[in-house]
Amino acid sequence: VFLGLLVTALSSWPCDAQGTDWNRQVTGILIDDTATSGEYDVRARFEILASGADSSTPGDVSTEVEVRVNGATVGGGVVPVGVTGTTPSSCAPAACGGSCGGGSFDGASGVMGCRPEGAVCECASPALEFALPMVPLQPEDEIMVLLRPAPGALPDSDPSDDIRILAFGSWNRTLESFDVEPDPAGPGSIIRANLRVQLFEQNSLPLPMDTRVTFEQNGSVVGDEIMVILMPAPGAQPFCAPASCGAGVCGQADVNGVGNDMFCDPVECDCRLLGLSVEIPTPAPVPPGDEIVVILRPAPGALPELPGFGDDELPRPPPVPALPAAGLLVAGGLIVLAVIWRLGRS
Repeated sequence: VFLGLLVTALSSWPCDAQGTDWNRQVTGILIDDTATSGEYDVRARFEILASGADSSTPGDVSTEVEVRVNGATVGGGVVPVGVTGTTPSSCAPAACGGSCGGGSFDGASGVMGCRPEGAVCECASPALEFALPMVPLQPEDEIMVLLRPAPGALPDSDPSDDIRILAFGSWNRTLESFDVEPDPAGPGSIIRANLRVQLFEQNSLPLPMDTRVTFEQNGSVVGDEIMVILMPAPGAQPFCAPASCGAGVCGQADVNGVGNDMFCDPVECDCRLLGLSVEIPTPAPVPPGDEIVVILRPAPGALPELPGFGDDELPRPPPVPALPAAGLLVAGGLIVLAVIWRLGRS
């Protein structure tokens, strides 16, 4: 009821904020796994930018959000936004910061803020989000988010950034191997997981691929680490093209705040982030015969791991030979253990 009253109130506000230009733009498409197989929560994130003349006149910049899958509309709604006044002129590149307006944003009072965007200082709303639960999705589905002014709201000055597309299932996490070796700096061992992340199709937005790596020893968790990974949006590098696929750079991903080049695989022609590893020390040497399990999962809020990839469940290694009564069996400098590789989806 409150939402209906708010939309009604906003629609009665003046439709002209005295020359201020408003730009709605999609900033992210997030997908959350659910307890139901094949269904996912889709969250469309967006913001509203103000530019041009300052205005003290209230204005309605409510936004209609539409979500499509493979061209068919699967849901949508209106996010109510009403501004009480804006001062885009206060956003100066030399000292970009502070507030530049205020109002009601999806039912909550808030302020618009000056923030740097390259050499420009923008006047931006708080982050806004529209959530659509339980959307049936399969790998290779195309998810599209469209923004438009709600009925009676102020127009949009730049429709070019009102549409974003995400190819669902165009990513994959792979646990390639893991090692156990003596800890050179301590009394125990080092357990190291080696993984890669792949993109099979170019997407219109960076992809949150944060990955949680859990280490278990004989059924008990001995380590739990999150690797923050943001895969690239289209940039200066060409994406891997099947007609001319080489081993060149195809993008740059952000891993725990550090930029890492991604490379085309000349065989599968996907864009890969390689050389990723997570390691934990153990307080004592890992004894022979212990079972070590390494589990890869999407971190909370990251894109889910999808079925359909052959390397999601990695095979159990060959049986470990009988160990001598004393000491560890060492081959190639690595301790030979009974191990399991597993990739988790939850």
